[in-house]
Amino acid sequence: MSPGGIGSDLAGSVRVPAHFCGIAGLRPTVGRVPGEGQFPASDGPYSLGSVIGPMARTVADLQLLFRVLAGRSIVNKKLDLNGVSVAWYTDDSIAPVSIETERAVQSAAQWLSNAGLTTKQTRPPGVERGHDLWLRLFSRASVVKLRSVYAGHEQKGGDFVRWRLATADESPAASLDEYIQGWFERDELREALLQWMREIPLILSPVGATAAVPHGTLKVQAGDKMMGIFRAFSYAQTFTVFDLPVVVVIAGRTKEGLPIGVQVVGRPFEEETALAAAKIIEDAFGATDVFH
Repeated sequence: MSPGGIGSDLAGSVRVPAHFCGIAGLRPTVGRVPGEGQFPASDGPYSLGSVIGPMARTVADLQLLFRVLAGRSIVNKKLDLNGVSVAWYTDDSIAPVSIETERAVQSAAQWLSNAGLTTKQTRPPGVERGHDLWLRLFSRASVVKLRSVYAGHEQKGGDFVRWRLATADESPAASLDEYIQGWFERDELREALLQWMREIPLILSPVGATAAVPHGTLKVQAGDKMMGIFRAFSYAQTFTVFDLPVVVVIAGRTKEGLPIGVQVVGRPFEEETALAAAKIIEDAFGATDVFH
């Protein structure tokens, strides 16, 4: 409905809508885009993972928006990705994905390979802990933040906000020791992943288990499992936990014609590399998409 937009992303609120709608979205590294003016502010535990990022119809427009948002730190130059290594995977051991989602990731990997990048199917270290660590680090923080923001106006929140506030105390909150231990684990796993990414600087993965679902859906069929909608998008939460820049770009469609996005993940502060790889995928998909 517009040439571009700006959103905030903690669990995937830029990436999942982009995936659902067939547009491009960027979750930058924490601190790359200024957060002034965001409400509510990304403070407290949110400062570990909440970011502002652009959404646009094309990756080229996404690149333009990112350069404007990030300011002088961005250098507009053409990147040579020939020979750059890419790891791709379709199973994080948390949420099985649909066959159509798996095929979209495989297609994206093949297009990158055709463009001269070196692709390998392998799961990066630590990603299987992403979902649980997101819950440990951010779930209760979200409850505290929502209660503060909506105090006295709870019914003005959307369906999800009202549901989250109503059910917040059904499960016991983690202890302070459990929260701190989760933070330690996150930092240890992130360091191991960054060491691994010295040799493989790009990761390709699903955004989530399914394409778009009706508003208000709380459970989805993911592979042979029925699971909550939040768990089904563990792939998005993981890269929030490890604070890596991610571009979502369309790479397939369901048999009904719904778009399927993929995540192109880069090393910290290497958004332009992820964007360049996403542009390759976008161009290749556009050349084959019957809806194009």
